[in-house]
Amino acid sequence: ISSFAGGAMVVFGATLALSVSAGVGENLAPGLANLLMGLVFMFSLVIIMMSGMTLVTADMYIGIIGIFHKRIGWGIFTWGLLLGYIGNFLGSMFFMWLISKSGAYAAWPWIAKSHAIGVSKLGYTVRGTTDPHEALAWFTADPQSFDLIISDMSMPGMNGLTLAARIKAIDSSTPVILCSGFNKTVSEATARDQRIDLYLDKPVDLTTLANCVRKLLGNPGT
Repeated sequence: ISSFAGGAMVVFGATLALSVSAGVGENLAPGLANLLMGLVFMFSLVIIMMSGMTLVTADMYIGIIGIFHKRIGWGIFTWGLLLGYIGNFLGSMFFMWLISKSGAYAAWPWIAKSHAIGVSKLGYTVRGTTDPHEALAWFTADPQSFDLIISDMSMPGMNGLTLAARIKAIDSSTPVILCSGFNKTVSEATARDQRIDLYLDKPVDLTTLANCVRKLLGNPGT
């Protein structure tokens, strides 16, 4: 039971940490999102330690000490380790099942954060938002500070084609990458007609995204 609860608490901590970090704005202190994510996840580990819940890594450590002090044998250690793995696995799967049954979740912050992290790892400076109106306001205020726009097709309040059209109306030279998945109203042909520079079907892996960004912008610093 303790290992089952420990596995569930780990998934809870990871989910909460990702949710908190995804809500941190890009304009705040660099590294703040990562710091908060680590602190929140550490909080879940503290709860596990203080409540008596167990993780298989801790069970392994304690079991090895018990073997060295001749308190337990290898058979009991292996059996306990197996039970710990099973309990942690079932606990984590149970919590993820609860999340799946809780209804729709807001995926936009997570998607925007993952795209921002992926592009920033290529050496580019990224500014991301989940609100297309906010993105348009940023671009309208200072078009020259943006070299490339990456947009999803389905967004709350404004779709990607509309955003791209308004971006192009302000500065037609700014390249736009449009990402879409299972959307019947847009295809590569319709995106090209709307002056979209590159159209990508989701899910988009980091290698594909990196190649597309470099194709439009070149390597960072060039």
